[in-house]
Amino acid sequence: MLSNISISATEMSNKMLKQDVISNNLANINTYGYKKDDIHFSKIFDAKKNEFVQKIKIQPDFSQGELIITNDPLDLAINGNGFFTILSAQGELYTRNGSLTKDSDGYLVTQTGEKVLSQNGPIIINGENVVFHKNGDILVDNEYVGTLKIISFNKPYPLKKAMGNELFKNISGETSINPNAKFEVHQNILERSNVSSIEEMMNMIKTFNEYESNYKAFQIINDISKKSVNEIGKL
Repeated sequence: MLSNISISATEMSNKMLKQDVISNNLANINTYGYKKDDIHFSKIFDAKKNEFVQKIKIQPDFSQGELIITNDPLDLAINGNGFFTILSAQGELYTRNGSLTKDSDGYLVTQTGEKVLSQNGPIIINGENVVFHKNGDILVDNEYVGTLKIISFNKPYPLKKAMGNELFKNISGETSINPNAKFEVHQNILERSNVSSIEEMMNMIKTFNEYESNYKAFQIINDISKKSVNEIGKL
């Protein structure tokens, strides 16, 4: 009986966690370059405990979002496999969010101020006319100033979200870079999130219904358990 109560409680906790993931996906539907999260539950055998234990994994879905025209020369999108490289307090991070700007010193930065890296370091935009070629080359007033540092990883991507919802860090401890990956950099274009509002809302409704079912089962088992205890106490 107690085992059944524990199972129902665990299932309710799982559904609440899944709702949190879905809610975060919906909250970032308008975040450029955002990659939705999927949550997976599994059970593995723990030899030390001699029992099965639950394993929870939240994994980003790296499928590409829709590309939209913005006509802003500092808006960039990557079509294909690759990530912009960002310099942060945590070191190099990676993003698909190409909504960029210039800071007061002329550096090319993200909207939150992290410097965007070329293959030779931070990029200074000291001029009026900025052109980004498909291979990542950068021209300012027709002068070459560098090439964007676009990193393509081997799949499955060894990346974990860091410092917000659209920045990733490499957690593999290795340079698992794919030098043969194909990509193109597009200027005046941004990549939307890959979140489908309809799909996420359907998942939310389904998860809520599943939570309710588990809650009702929990109540029934709990009531039976209490009744059994009371009956034993009368003996």
